[in-house]
Amino acid sequence: MRLRNALIALLALHVGFAAWSAPLDGDWNFVESCAGATGAYAQRCKAGERDSFYLHFWSDGNRVCGRHLATAQLGNRVDEAEASEPPSLRGTWVEHQATLVFRTSRGATGEASLEVRGDTLHWKITHRMDDASAWLFLPAEAVLARQPRPPADKPNPPCTP
Repeated sequence: MRLRNALIALLALHVGFAAWSAPLDGDWNFVESCAGATGAYAQRCKAGERDSFYLHFWSDGNRVCGRHLATAQLGNRVDEAEASEPPSLRGTWVEHQATLVFRTSRGATGEASLEVRGDTLHWKITHRMDDASAWLFLPAEAVLARQPRPPADKPNPPCTP
């Protein structure tokens, strides 16, 4: 009887946690390959330097918020949403897909679609809303890998529209 009650309690805890945390929540990363790198960039890439695209998401119900970090030219160009600023990614979450709007620190704005497939996140920019003259270091498409979740040093701000 005790074992049955313990199993029921564990199942209830698991179901409660699954309802609280969306599959998108957490950290995701994409690292560029060296394909297409030329000159000094090819040498630096061969030595292990890479550009990356990092996303951090949290959710509240079907609302999703996030921050991004993207580099270009092997880190010579950086676009980052500071923790002190409002989230740079906001949207809605349904099952394993999200539609969101993004705002970069360089003035680019647009819409993207996301889909979680296991431990991968498929990112695709679907529409640019700015005049396209703003610097955009976010990739048009990328498949990001889920990263181990470090202990939270600060709670995420509320995820509001």
